[in-house]
Amino acid sequence: MSQFQQVGLHLDPRRLRVLIEAGQSATAEGELDDVLDRLLATARELTGARHAAIKALDDDPNDVEAYVTGKAADGSRARGESIDVAILIDDEAWGYLSLADKQGGQFQRADEETAIVLARWAAIAVSNARAYRRIDQRRAELERSVRALEATSEIGRVLGGETQLDRVLELVATRSRALVEARGVMILLQDSDRFLVAATAGDVPQKLAGQRIPARGTRAARVLASGNPERITPISGQMRATLADLGLQPRSALPSPLVFRGSNVGVIEAFDRVDGPEFRVEDERLLLAAAASAATAVATAQSLQRERLRRSLAAAEEERRRWARELHDETLQALGALRVLLSSARRSTDVWRRCMRRLRRPSASSPMRSRACAL
Repeated sequence: MSQFQQVGLHLDPRRLRVLIEAGQSATAEGELDDVLDRLLATARELTGARHAAIKALDDDPNDVEAYVTGKAADGSRARGESIDVAILIDDEAWGYLSLADKQGGQFQRADEETAIVLARWAAIAVSNARAYRRIDQRRAELERSVRALEATSEIGRVLGGETQLDRVLELVATRSRALVEARGVMILLQDSDRFLVAATAGDVPQKLAGQRIPARGTRAARVLASGNPERITPISGQMRATLADLGLQPRSALPSPLVFRGSNVGVIEAFDRVDGPEFRVEDERLLLAAAASAATAVATAQSLQRERLRRSLAAAEEERRRWARELHDETLQALGALRVLLSSARRSTDVWRRCMRRLRRPSASSPMRSRACAL
């Protein structure tokens, strides 16, 4: 009963019982608006006020917002006598409870004490709602952090076993889109003074892959130069025109740099959050973390691709040299053999001619000629 020690002098047992029940309802879990509505219904029941409302103060202490909740049954405006009680949270005014137009007379001391108790219950309800909201926010942050850790770990695990650059870029785009819950993702790789659309995911058409767009003066170039992501809402100016040329019309964007060991690899851009379209600070942090892992994977894949090309060229050059050596050696051998054959043939011809000259001499008989030439 400590809650009523200072204000319970004029409250009858029934009113006290109803107030206690109202307090129990106010401290139970539930939507704040529902809790405040029940408190206002109790206020009208116990005090006979036609009008009962809870008003919340603005950031400006001298300004008052519209009614948070509560009004007369017939929708009429409050007239006549009223009771206003401050709703204090941590000794600071959050708002106040207002009762007006008592039925059948004027407000009594018991009505004022009732309003004070109900204002305290309202303060507790608002404070609890704030606490629940902070808990929910913290839980949501922890869940997002866990999802981010899982996602970045998955990106690292999947990319760690993949060395084909096209496949790496496809995985990066797909995983990053899921990480920040974006409608579309596009990966741009730096290519001299242009960006190469290297991979897409979601609502960004795959047919854009392979196209080149100017880099100078673009947000992507600025993000790449600064090394920091940007949340862009709404998209306008040159960025809007560039995206329109690609057939895209997103309302918000989140570009994040792909940087590996101080080397600018490219930019990953997410477009329109699914429940947004605006991206949050948390999304910015998540995409930057994913981009760091992705940049490492992309740089590694590019390095392996260059190494494969170098080895392929080296192997081709070695094969060319081998063929050159073989052709050189075989040609020389063939020429040498041909020379021997030609020399042998020439010697044989010379011998035959000498033989025939001797056989043509008159002293040689025919059988002798045949045997001599055959020999």
